[in-house]
Amino acid sequence: RDDMVGAGIGLLLGSLPLWLAGRAPGLQRVGDAALLAGLALLPLQLWAVWSAFGFPLQASDLLFLLALGLRGFAWATGVAPMRIGGIHGWLGAYVLAMGLAVLVLVPSGDAAPAPDFVCAMPPPKYLAAVGKWIGVAWLAVIAGLAFDAATRQGGPRRLILSWLAGAAVAGMASWLAITAFYLGGGTGWWDMFLSHYGSLPPGPYPRVRGLFANANMAGLYLLLSIGLALAAYAAGWLARRTLGLLLALLCVALLATASQAIGAAILLLAGWGFQAGRSSKVARAALMGLGST
Repeated sequence: RDDMVGAGIGLLLGSLPLWLAGRAPGLQRVGDAALLAGLALLPLQLWAVWSAFGFPLQASDLLFLLALGLRGFAWATGVAPMRIGGIHGWLGAYVLAMGLAVLVLVPSGDAAPAPDFVCAMPPPKYLAAVGKWIGVAWLAVIAGLAFDAATRQGGPRRLILSWLAGAAVAGMASWLAITAFYLGGGTGWWDMFLSHYGSLPPGPYPRVRGLFANANMAGLYLLLSIGLALAAYAAGWLARRTLGLLLALLCVALLATASQAIGAAILLLAGWGFQAGRSSKVARAALMGLGST
């Protein structure tokens, strides 16, 4: 009986890869859906579902992990070959450079003095530096996944619209915090959407971080979202009225962050308005990218 059970388990495990290989196209679609859902949930930075290496993991990170695993399986089975482009080389070089910087760090407290080219750090700071490098590598992986998805038919449209769906939710959360601040007075549940003033003079105005960990991060995200909204409109993926509503939502939320991203947004919108009646869609999209950077 034990031999029969062992043979049955072995047969089941041996047939599992074949069963999965037959469903690789469907799993690839699930992976693409997980990537798009991760982009839409990217603004949800206030609530962590897990932690690793001292860093919180959000729902979007788990979805990106699922997308990476399913994309890797599709590539291994030959269903969807990976398209390697120039961006992968740049991402790899950046991660390698950061890794070399971590190699010259060692935890302090050893008996022998560290060489001159090595920077000794307290163990907590050393582990934090290693964790940051892992975070950089993970962000590079996400960028590589997005580039791979963008090379497929309809990929850019799905990626940008998924991002904008999350940006709309982030903008509405900021509007809600602003309205509650002025109507509610004092403190309340909306405090979780507010940031400290930092170097700004405190006053009777809210500095809103929305769904992000800090106002500067929220400002950068909203700035990129404004650029992507203009690009989506230029490509014909957004109607004029939808663009107007989305820009109103994002611009007010960006102003409430009181961050340096406001200046870049002014440059971006001014350049777009100046070129709107004189340039082709490609030129406008290029100007949008220049303003975002």
